[in-house]
Amino acid sequence: MSARCAIALSLLLWPVLALAEQTAELTAAYRAQSGRADIDAGLSDINYYVERHPDAFVDELHHASGVGRAQLRQWLAQPQRQAADVYFACQLGALLQLPCLQLLQARDAAGEGDWEAALAAQELRLGTAQWRQLRQRFQHSYRVWARPLPAALGKA
Repeated sequence: MSARCAIALSLLLWPVLALAEQTAELTAAYRAQSGRADIDAGLSDINYYVERHPDAFVDELHHASGVGRAQLRQWLAQPQRQAADVYFACQLGALLQLPCLQLLQARDAAGEGDWEAALAAQELRLGTAQWRQLRQRFQHSYRVWARPLPAALGKA
């Protein structure tokens, strides 16, 4: 492979490599704290999935939420941004007809807080039916990814 080809290839792969490295560093310390153990289990597992399959993650979230692939990649490339937070914000946003960015900003504003605090700050209180619908969105994503569903999320 020529030096020119190697440089071009590295430039094309840089966002994927940066995302995978960033996510791997943060995954172990991630705590969603949504107030729901089932959702938290799925969110934690999603970070592990994205370490190896960032493109499949972006494609599925694009189809599920309608957010553009370029925007999703941009959010994922932000320092300290966890893929699970992008997933939760976009899936919940699609469910509640709210912009992902609004929910991501609420999570950021919570600082060391958690998703439960971010939702409270937005005055969002999810009922049982909404949590069930969110869990079903997780189940659908796991089927698309052909990934085993965390036990806490139930059977797909």
